[in-house]
Amino acid sequence: MTIFLKLVLKGLKRRKREMRYVSAVTFLSALFISSVILFQNIMDNYLMETNYQNYGDWILSSVEDFQESGVLFSELRHPYLAASGVCQTGAELLDRQNEPSGVNLGTLDAAVRNFGNISLYEGRFPKSPDEIAMDLSSLSTLGYSYELGQTIRVAVQNEKGIHETTFRLTGTIKSFAESWKHLSRYPLPNGIVTEKGLQKTGTPLYSTHFYQLDKLYENLDTEEFASAFLKQSQALVYNSYTYENRVWGSRDMFQAAKFILLLTGILSIGYLMMSYVTQRKKWYYRLRCTGADRLQIRIMILTETIYGTFPYAFLAMILPYLAGAAICCAVSAGSRLPYFFEFHPADFLSQLGAVLGAILFAVLCACLASRDKHLERNRAEITKRQIKRLRKDSRTAKNTARIFLRRQRKLHPFQKTASILFSATTCLILILCLNKIYQASQKYAELANNASDFHASYRKTLIERTDFANDPYSWSAASSYMYDMYDGMSKQAEEEIQPLIGIRRIDRQIWDETHCLQWRTKNDNKTLTPLFCYQDTDSKTLKKLEKEYNLPELDKAAFQNGEQIILLAFGQEASAIIEKPIETPPHIGDTVEIVGRESLFYLPEENTSSSLQAPDLTEMKEYALSGLTPVTIGAVIENPSFEWKALFGYNFAYGVIASRELAARVANADSKTLQNNRLFIDLNKNQSFESTQKRLASIFQKNNIEYVSYTEELRETWNSYIRQACIYGIVFCTILFIFLLLELRFHQIQHQYRERKYLLLKQLGMEDTMFRHMLIKESLGQSLWILISIPCSYAVMAGIFYLKNKKLWNTAGLCQWSESLGDYTSDLYWLTLDNLYSYTSLSYTIIFVILLAFILTLAGWKSAETHKKREEIL
Repeated sequence: MTIFLKLVLKGLKRRKREMRYVSAVTFLSALFISSVILFQNIMDNYLMETNYQNYGDWILSSVEDFQESGVLFSELRHPYLAASGVCQTGAELLDRQNEPSGVNLGTLDAAVRNFGNISLYEGRFPKSPDEIAMDLSSLSTLGYSYELGQTIRVAVQNEKGIHETTFRLTGTIKSFAESWKHLSRYPLPNGIVTEKGLQKTGTPLYSTHFYQLDKLYENLDTEEFASAFLKQSQALVYNSYTYENRVWGSRDMFQAAKFILLLTGILSIGYLMMSYVTQRKKWYYRLRCTGADRLQIRIMILTETIYGTFPYAFLAMILPYLAGAAICCAVSAGSRLPYFFEFHPADFLSQLGAVLGAILFAVLCACLASRDKHLERNRAEITKRQIKRLRKDSRTAKNTARIFLRRQRKLHPFQKTASILFSATTCLILILCLNKIYQASQKYAELANNASDFHASYRKTLIERTDFANDPYSWSAASSYMYDMYDGMSKQAEEEIQPLIGIRRIDRQIWDETHCLQWRTKNDNKTLTPLFCYQDTDSKTLKKLEKEYNLPELDKAAFQNGEQIILLAFGQEASAIIEKPIETPPHIGDTVEIVGRESLFYLPEENTSSSLQAPDLTEMKEYALSGLTPVTIGAVIENPSFEWKALFGYNFAYGVIASRELAARVANADSKTLQNNRLFIDLNKNQSFESTQKRLASIFQKNNIEYVSYTEELRETWNSYIRQACIYGIVFCTILFIFLLLELRFHQIQHQYRERKYLLLKQLGMEDTMFRHMLIKESLGQSLWILISIPCSYAVMAGIFYLKNKKLWNTAGLCQWSESLGDYTSDLYWLTLDNLYSYTSLSYTIIFVILLAFILTLAGWKSAETHKKREEIL
């Protein structure tokens, strides 16, 4: 063995401690790259499998319209398409009042059921022409319970009139008609029958053909693949719900996140290696002086670098794959999902290439820095530039700590830049993860605050009469379902609901349309009737209103006692009144009177029919309410948000929110008895489909109570929130943990390299207090650079929202309500601003970044203190 080789090996053994830090940081950096990117791939595969369950494992659908010849259809054929299936859809069903219900009847073949992952809560799919399976929302819309075996009336409108037939319910389907992507004019069937059963109600109007993509090609650009088939003359749909619902929002963002993570890992490794080779320059100079030539120096650099980094980097890239395969196996065994771990050679090679590239780049920089002119640059004599700087420092009376820190920044500018970019980029990714979790939580909170598992309401048929020109024989009448505070749900029905297992909360409310407001400044003209909402003071609706508008002028005690009301002024005119002016709305502090509405009539039960379009005057009886209840306006909300308009409906000029005590006062004045007519039922984890949901549906059906169930939607939104929180939460924790370890190791290496300089400062007389202040100042100055990640992250999120809205605008003509603008708009600027306001949290972001900067500052200072104590420098 030559002397040179012995010298190299001996040098490696003597520097085990120094190389231990380098190897550890290299291992962590490579682990950062490999584990985070691999976890992203695993979560993306898991999310895709979940999408297949929720939105169907198909990529394209094509509609064959039997009624409109202008819609062209042709079978799609391509070697990448694995299977196809057909779904036929018939006419829209009519409800019990023979009004369109939004429910369609149709058929599904076995292929669509298979790759569409369409499952049942209970029962089976129909096999004979008189059997039907329906989703839960359709059953509630048509007024039926969830019990199997009941007879379902199916009525459709045709040229001859209303055609009726009956089916027997054999199964309840997990809803797919509303969740799958489809064209709005071609809805998917909510009720499934056989082909012969569909012919009993009429011929199918159109067929929807679904095409499944072969799993071998699922990693291609599916949007570009689907765009080759999309034509204007055909009714084709690309299933973006499945293939564009990816980690980070889309395929492009997923690839961009991979690139950013890869770049972040490269910066960490590059910073480490550049710091290492820079500090080794003096040793290379000594070897050069002892007779080593340039080639031997470069061989030594290459040997040291590969020995201390490559084995550990390769090990760090292998370990996450083994752990990922085991985790996927465990998840698949505990769920219905297939084994979804995949090894992507391209990703592994890109990570390996990135690590090797960063190491070889550091070697190249070290080789360039080991040339003779660079090794001899720092001589013992003082240059003219240094003399000039020293004189300037002496004139400005700068302290030693500031001079020292400035010199360190100038000596290692590239390492400083790499460190700042690494910290800021990592913080940007962490902010994106946090806001992704916040976005998922806000979407669930929006639904949970606005919807309960079951909404039940009871309305009665009332007739409003309008007289013309004071002529008793010229009048018109229109019947409609109205809320009546004296006609609601029976006590027996409420007593049946209360003891059911799985009910967490029941919010009882009284809504009323049989009264109106009158006040001193009101004009004589008629306006749209106000809708009264009487509820408990702890109801979700009232809590939400107080949270959104604060209502500082409202006397809560007076409100609870029924002495004040909250008035929502929607600012809408009565469409029937054109010549007369709009009434002057009341103000806060005004006294108004609650009185019964005029011109309300009802029919005796024996004369009530399903159609009351032309009632006979002799059959109608006046619905008279003689009471008068004065009350004070406690708060007025002008032009409330779209959410409140949707809650009260668009046919009301005012919404009145009041307490149940006021409802009792009104009932006492009218000599009537109150009845609850709206229930909002929230379920808990103890509920089940069999014992809770089916029983509730049966009670509502038995008592002729309208109901809507949001259980499926709430469950899916909750599951989506949990998935998003787990995906981005684990990515966040993994990145943060490795990032803090890397920063700690970086500080340890830095303090090790500065050991002699710190000792020199101590010998020159620097006190312990000043030394601590210097360390804190340096750590704080470096940590505050991560603040630039806040505007950068918001620019990235704004770009994501903008591109998403632009894509929706290009495909579907986006027009949404803008809270910032207070109107419907298709302006992408306002929609993006609304998305940023609704789905990001600037306050949480700033708090997190400041907390992270504090942790980094504390870590840098404590690392230096520990190192100095260990080396007995202080």
